[in-house]
Amino acid sequence: MRRPALAFPFLILCSLAPARAEERFTIEASLGLGVMVAGKDVSGRFALAPIGVTLGTFVFEKLAVGVRLGGTVYFGDPAVGNSFLGIVVQPWLSERLYLEGGLGVGVLHPDLGDLGSTEQGFGLSLRGGYIFARAGRHAFSIFLETYPSFYSSRSVLGATLGVEWQFL
Repeated sequence: MRRPALAFPFLILCSLAPARAEERFTIEASLGLGVMVAGKDVSGRFALAPIGVTLGTFVFEKLAVGVRLGGTVYFGDPAVGNSFLGIVVQPWLSERLYLEGGLGVGVLHPDLGDLGSTEQGFGLSLRGGYIFARAGRHAFSIFLETYPSFYSSRSVLGATLGVEWQFL
């Protein structure tokens, strides 16, 4: 009996070629619009995703590892922020399609007017993107990203639809 599902990850790893030394560095900058859902308030609130940044390196031709800082901000009364800082992995499924995910620290700013009041917890970053334009090593993509974060007082979910520039 064949087990193709078990062979699939092995085939992907075997097909990864080492990245060329001169093409390892990568950086991303992104921004977007989204929603933020906090605790039991499932109605969601319109949010912005201020500039998110990832610094990384391609360890294989189609696999990058980096550090990401991103999040969502709701400008209500009070203004609330949900940030993520962590390690991410970015596998490329094709020349135009990528996924990215990582684990890190979530930082909840329950009132951005009082910058001293923050809460730290466990954060995730999950996203996928599609490159719609490319010029040399510069790529421009549209992406969907989510930042689920878990704090002692509540859970927060930020979701973003945005645009991104990436130096490949």
